[in-house]
Amino acid sequence: TVNFLEVTPLFFLGSTLVFIGFDLIFEWVVEVRHKLLLSEYIVLLATFVAIQFLGINGGIGLGIVVAIFDFVWTTASVSSVKRVSRRSMAFYRPQERSFIE
Repeated sequence: TVNFLEVTPLFFLGSTLVFIGFDLIFEWVVEVRHKLLLSEYIVLLATFVAIQFLGINGGIGLGIVVAIFDFVWTTASVSSVKRVSRRSMAFYRPQERSFIE
């Protein structure tokens, strides 16, 4: 039997690996920009840069922390509580109405 690594030039395998790596980075960091909100894209970039400088464990950890802050910030900035100015159609006796008000 012939070993595949013995007959295939190493530059072919290396260039294929580099091509796949660049393609994945371009697809996951550049092409995804129009599909995400700006805050989500900032989390993605922060995670990517942190992985480059801190390693995989530190980068993922920092990405989780940034994602938590992003979630808290975006959730706190949206007001989902609205005042409704409608009254109930129920009829109460005067005694019950004074207790309610």
